[in-house]
Amino acid sequence: MMLTEGQWARIAPLLPGREGTSGGRGRDNRQFVEAVLWLARNGTQWLYIL
Repeated sequence: MMLTEGQWARIAPLLPGREGTSGGRGRDNRQFVEAVLWLARNGTQWLYIL
């Protein structure tokens, strides 16, 4: 994991899809954020499918 518990505690309440909010929910917001950080850290190209 890249995020510490303290970092996650600071950003988790700001994310959409958390408990208590309307709309869809992801299965695991932390896993999604970790994946985005991994992509950014590794300079991975984002895929655009039209």
